[in-house]
Amino acid sequence: MRYPFADLANAMGLSENAACRALNVSGSTQQDYRSRGLSERVADRLAVKAGLHPFEVWPDMIAEANAECAECGASFVPTRKGHVYCGGNCSRRRLARIKYQSDPEHRERHLEGVRVYRAESRRARLLKQRVKYEQNADLMREKRRERYARNRDAEMARQAAYRARRRAA
Repeated sequence: MRYPFADLANAMGLSENAACRALNVSGSTQQDYRSRGLSERVADRLAVKAGLHPFEVWPDMIAEANAECAECGASFVPTRKGHVYCGGNCSRRRLARIKYQSDPEHRERHLEGVRVYRAESRRARLLKQRVKYEQNADLMREKRRERYARNRDAEMARQAAYRARRRAA
């Protein structure tokens, strides 16, 4: 559906020429918008650029925005006639579910893949934990050595100062 540019200019409180200047629309584009109207995407972009909500300018946009996904039930804006899914994931999920239910070989391959993935994931997690533990152990050992050296130097300096005070007294 196309939306008239004049409605946007009226909502802005300007003439069509002044609205085009305010929105930085060139002459040839302005003529195109006047003759053919605005596509939904362009109408949305220009309304927002003008500081308005597109539904304020074109109330009939709301009727088009109320489609419901056949798979998940979410509300979405259809971009073409016959658009029934909110996105590619819903249509792919539906096809995968149909194939899973109707093809036993596919179901078995899928379940085997899940078992392999879980087994590999468990092994990978354990390996990652072991590597992290070893790295942490090395780091902690190094920090203990540094702390010991730092404390040793501070303790020796404190003792030297104590001995110097005792000799002076």
